[in-house]
Amino acid sequence: MTSSKRLFAVLLATFALAGCCDDDERAGSSGSSTAGFPVKITHALGTTTSPSKPTRVAVVGYTDHEPLLAMGIRPVGAMDWFGAGTFGKWPWEREAWGDAPPVAVSNKSYEINFEKVAAQRPDLILGIY
Repeated sequence: MTSSKRLFAVLLATFALAGCCDDDERAGSSGSSTAGFPVKITHALGTTTSPSKPTRVAVVGYTDHEPLLAMGIRPVGAMDWFGAGTFGKWPWEREAWGDAPPVAVSNKSYEINFEKVAAQRPDLILGIY
């Protein structure tokens, strides 16, 4: 299977999980944070089940942290795509990260360091870019 098909499957699963909260949760009410779970997603590689809402998200694409930050999700691990500790380079990112930048899960060569990803104990790993 090509990497573009794998990427599509991951994106599909991501958007399906993102749409699994009810209107009260989207509005920020105190409704149950597990509404809509478990989620079972069938895709080209088989079936993926998410038993509960992901709380520890790691991203392995160069700029994958940016759309998550825009949605209020701070990944626990992200690629350092400049290789110079550049999380929060843009003003809106600095505010979104606050005092909790992610662990860099890449090597200086811009390769994914799988041990660093695993060390973050993610319950969801996204690789969009």
